[in-house]
Amino acid sequence: MRLSSNRLQAISESLGPMDRDVLRFLLRFTVATTDQLTRLFYGDRTSRHASELACWRMLHRLHGSNLMARLPRRVGGLTGGSAPSLWYLTNAGARLMAQSVKPEKRATRIRAGEPPAITTLNHRLMVAETYVRLRLLKQSGQLDILEFANEPACWRRFADMGGGVTMLKPDAWAHTAAHGSRYEWYWFLEADLGTEGRAAIGRKADAYETYRQTGLEQDRQHVFPKVVWITPSQTRADKLDALFAAEHLAAGHQAMALDQFASLVANHQTATSET
Repeated sequence: MRLSSNRLQAISESLGPMDRDVLRFLLRFTVATTDQLTRLFYGDRTSRHASELACWRMLHRLHGSNLMARLPRRVGGLTGGSAPSLWYLTNAGARLMAQSVKPEKRATRIRAGEPPAITTLNHRLMVAETYVRLRLLKQSGQLDILEFANEPACWRRFADMGGGVTMLKPDAWAHTAAHGSRYEWYWFLEADLGTEGRAAIGRKADAYETYRQTGLEQDRQHVFPKVVWITPSQTRADKLDALFAAEHLAAGHQAMALDQFASLVANHQTATSET
């Protein structure tokens, strides 16, 4: 159902700050689970039940206003088992939020009013989950998030050795500091779902090394970010780390599960990666 401009304006005037934050999150990351939205926006309630109830009331209201739509419950997910409902913006929700969000803060190739492609669903959810984990660390006072950019804002364009133009496409880029630390860290993040083979991983790792050699990133912030490959399991992380070691890339690349990465960024107290 397409809402008229007048109706959309009336709905916009009824939205509270939390409503806008949730809609802005979906415009940026395309899709989110109920659990992600509950933890990020309603985690300060007195109990888990109170948090879930408050979030469901908000979701029901925005769904009823035709700003959000829901994908059906599905089997599988980031941690296996039965996954909760997934939410994305309708055409009306995207129209409304696009008016107040800078283009670089919107999800790449967003198709307003259409559900996210199944082929990229888990990948987008992992990037969103990475951001949620970092935000929760910030809310608990363990981490300072100085900047976080997901695709396409985190992509880097550079000239390759042949004189052509190449685009490095990280899934995200982050600038963080453990709370109270005088050191800052930069990260390129790759959401690895365990579906790409050794050759594909090697090509992308080589692309980072080619970009490193240009010195462009170092000119911007004096260091080259650590490249972290966030994996669905420790077994997968071990396989990637073995690949990086064999290719002499271990100094700049490291694979780990999401829980490990969250702990790493919250506890780093030493200077950051290579120049």
